[in-house]
Amino acid sequence: MNIKTNSINLEAESILDDQIEFKCSLTKNIFHNQTILLTGSTGLLGNYLLYELLNQTNGLIYCIVRSESDKFAKNKVIEQMKYLELWNSSFENRIIAIIGDLSKPLIGIDKQKYDHLCEEVDVIYHNGAQINSMFSYKALKPVNVLSTIELVKLASLKKTKVFHYISSIAVFFSGLYLNNIVKEHEYPEYDSLFKGGYRQTKWVSEHIMLNAIKKGLPASIYRPGLILGHSKTGMTPNFNNLFYNVIKSVLFLKKYPELKSKMNICPVDFVSKAIINISMNERSIGNNFHITNPISITWNEIFKIIKSIGYDITPSNFHDWIEDLTQFAKKNPRHNFSIMLRNLKSSQFNIFTEKPEFDTMKTQKILAKSLLFCPEVNEKLITTYFTFMKHKNFLNEM
Repeated sequence: MNIKTNSINLEAESILDDQIEFKCSLTKNIFHNQTILLTGSTGLLGNYLLYELLNQTNGLIYCIVRSESDKFAKNKVIEQMKYLELWNSSFENRIIAIIGDLSKPLIGIDKQKYDHLCEEVDVIYHNGAQINSMFSYKALKPVNVLSTIELVKLASLKKTKVFHYISSIAVFFSGLYLNNIVKEHEYPEYDSLFKGGYRQTKWVSEHIMLNAIKKGLPASIYRPGLILGHSKTGMTPNFNNLFYNVIKSVLFLKKYPELKSKMNICPVDFVSKAIINISMNERSIGNNFHITNPISITWNEIFKIIKSIGYDITPSNFHDWIEDLTQFAKKNPRHNFSIMLRNLKSSQFNIFTEKPEFDTMKTQKILAKSLLFCPEVNEKLITTYFTFMKHKNFLNEM
């Protein structure tokens, strides 16, 4: 099958170099005494993954960070964890920050350090990615795709390492799956309407992982849904997320679009705990997991909760609401709703679109043993998020 979109052959993009083979013996430290390599440690999910790894494992954790020096890189990791109230001074000696760049060969680190990682690392958690719904595949490829290839190669050298790849349920946001229940063992097929640079990079990376697994890489894939702040505190390092901006726009307009489409929302503390718990289970190797909320919620239900906690908002026809927001954005450019509007107008599968359902039976079976369940999206959780947004002045000038 010849898969092309915008002159990019996605099938060809996911082919692994024949020189990447997994002939070295498997690391002995798969679940215990691991030395871990983590990418994306300074992002929302990355911070919490690092926190869980520090709590649930006992080895060293190498973090690849864009920075001026290894010292500044470590300070960046620590300061972010302090901001999110995750820091414990006992963590310091177990974090080794290395300056790097996921978009570059050898993930942007010097050859000596690269060789050291090949020797020392037992397990890789590849979470780092550039997330921008408006960027093209070509723009996102260096960080999101080439890094996957580089890290798969690293996993094959000196000793075969275990690989945990953080993907997204967005790889199934196409017409092929709209009325389907997506099973965890499935890999996304391609259809001609499948668009969006970020989704395409995740699609290609999943198929890179599949090709590597066929060659012998012990790997797992995790597909989170929409990740929001901590379930108890609402904590998030930023509000660069369409969900938060939709909420802000609704409050500015005092109107919400009437929508029956569903959202699958997961607090970051659940997602991070779920991924690390599953990854420490021997049944994780060779499997895919949907880290989603078993209970979705409609946009209308979300807006009704917002109204119930004291915000004066009224329903509106979707197209009228888009027009009202367009006019508001023109008159108030400093609120920067233009990117959100472009996404809503141009993308076939945007934040308001009906999505497939995702089976989570395998995930829930493993997590049930740890008594780990995704929190329900209800008035209590929404109130927690609003309290944090107000505390950080995200909802100022309302």
